[in-house]
Formats: sequence, structure tokens, C-alpha cells
Amino acid sequence: MHSQRQARGRKRGPTEDLLSKHEEQLQLWVCRDHLQLTRVHELLRQHCRVKVNYYALYRFVVAKEWLPAHRGTVRMAIGVLRDEGLVITISARGTFVKARDPQG
Repeated sequence: MHSQRQARGRKRGPTEDLLSKHEEQLQLWVCRDHLQLTRVHELLRQHCRVKVNYYALYRFVVAKEWLPAHRGTVRMAIGVLRDEGLVITISARGTFVKARDPQG
């Protein structure tokens, strides 16, 4: 088992505690079965009846060092761009680059 990296003085949150209860199954899906994290997220909800945010699952798996940092997904990259206000996602239409502000 890999050790989990935590910042000093940082307490585990409820989502982290919940995922820790399913750590063995998660490790099998990620390390042994080499499933994509989006699939692991679906299986976690379907088979374990655990509903967590995708990004919380991603952070948990990366902290466990089960994924190399370069195995991020397009969904993760778009999420970062959305968080930075560079793209906008419209339901049933897609994700688009936001127009630049002519004053800024």
C-alpha cells in the first residue's frame, strides 16, 4: 500500500473518510484493472452506492499515488479552464472559449 500525502496539520474531510472506507476496491479498479477514473467514479456510485464529486475522487487517487500526475483527463482540463473563467459550458451544446473583454 502507498502512503497518503497530507499537508501538515490538515485534517481529513468527510469525503476523504468516505473514500477511505472503499480504498481497497478503488485501488483494485485503478491499479490492477487500469480503469479510467471516469469509469471508477461511475462504479463507485453504482456498486458501492457512494456519491462523491469527481474532483474529490481524483484528488484522493492522486494523493494515494495510484495515478501518475500526467493521467489527467480532458474533463479535468476543461474544469480548470472553466474555473479560471476562460471557457463556458452550455448544456447540450458544448464548451466554448469565452470572448475576450475588449476593456481588459
